[in-house]
Amino acid sequence: MQSIRMKKNILTALFFGILFTACENNSGKQKETEVKNTPETSINTQLDKDQRSDSARIPGAIEYLYKSDKGEIVHVSFFEEDGEKFIEVKRDGQPAIVLDQLSASEKISVYEKDNYKWISHNNEATFTNGIYFMKLTVISPLKYTYTNDEEDITIIYFSIDNKRFVTIQKDSLPEITLEQTTAWAKGAEYGSGNVQWHSQRNTGTLIEDGIKTEFKEKD
Repeated sequence: MQSIRMKKNILTALFFGILFTACENNSGKQKETEVKNTPETSINTQLDKDQRSDSARIPGAIEYLYKSDKGEIVHVSFFEEDGEKFIEVKRDGQPAIVLDQLSASEKISVYEKDNYKWISHNNEATFTNGIYFMKLTVISPLKYTYTNDEEDITIIYFSIDNKRFVTIQKDSLPEITLEQTTAWAKGAEYGSGNVQWHSQRNTGTLIEDGIKTEFKEKD
C-alpha cells in the first residue's frame, strides 16, 4: 500500500513538473512573439531621415521670429543643405513644414512645397497654404544696413530673455554686441565699454572712443 502511495506521489509530482515546464515555455514563446511583433524603431524612418524637420539639429540654421497680422508668433528657420536652400516654418500646435527655395533676388525669396508658399521681402513675409493667407513681420532679429555715404554697417536687433541687444557688423570694427541701456518711443541706446549705438527712427549714431559717426538706414 505504501509503495502504491509513493508511486502516486511521484506521478503527481511529475505531472505538475511537466505542467509547470510547459507553462513556462509557453510564456517564453508568448514574450518572444510579442517582441517580434513589436515594430522596430529604425533610424531610416521618414521622420529621422528628414532631419530638416528639427532646426535645432541643423548646423548653420538662422532662426527668426515673425508676428502675423492676427497676432500669431511663427518660428522660421532658414538653412542650406547639400547646396540647396530651405525654410522651416513652425506654428504652435502644428507640425513643422519644410519648403524648398524656388527663387531668390536681392530682396525677395520664394519658398514652396505642395500647396504651401512663403515669400520673404526684407523684414516682411507672406504665407499661404492655398486656402488662407497670412501677412507677417519679423520681430527678432531685425537686420538693417546703415550708411554714412562712405561705408556701410549692418545693425541686428534681437531679444533674449526679455532683454534687448544690438549686434554691429562693421569692416573696421570686430563684430560687437551691445545691450540696451535705455529706450524711448522711437529710439534706444545700446552700450558696452567705449562703444555705443544710438538709434532714432531710420538714423543712428555710432560712438567709438568718444568719436561720433552719423548713419542713415540704407534703402
